Amino acid sequence: MPDYHIHHITRYSYASTVIDCTNQLMLYPLNDTLQEVKEHELRITGNPVVETFTDYFGNKIGMFSLIKPHQELVIESEIRVTTFPVEVPPDTVSAEEQWLELRRTDDSY
Repeated sequence: MPDYHIHHITRYSYASTVIDCTNQLMLYPLNDTLQEVKEHELRITGNPVVETFTDYFGNKIGMFSLIKPHQELVIESEIRVTTFPVEVPPDTVSAEEQWLELRRTDDSY
């Protein structure tokens, strides 16, 4: 089972000072049957409080506001995950049959 270390940086550099900002974070990996999140560290300029919620699809979303003047905002995410093998089901339907099925459903949408 491979382990991965993922380091993501988002950097906003402004032409002049901004007084505040509000942001939405979509940097939270899923813990599921395909991967296990071992570590996740999030660093944001100014260390704002991050409020999180789960969306309709089960994704964790973060929101924060930085209410102080700044010329740069850096959001840094470091994640360590272990992935698990995915079993792909065998393809027992011929290509010709697959194309026929697509043609049958083409007009139904």
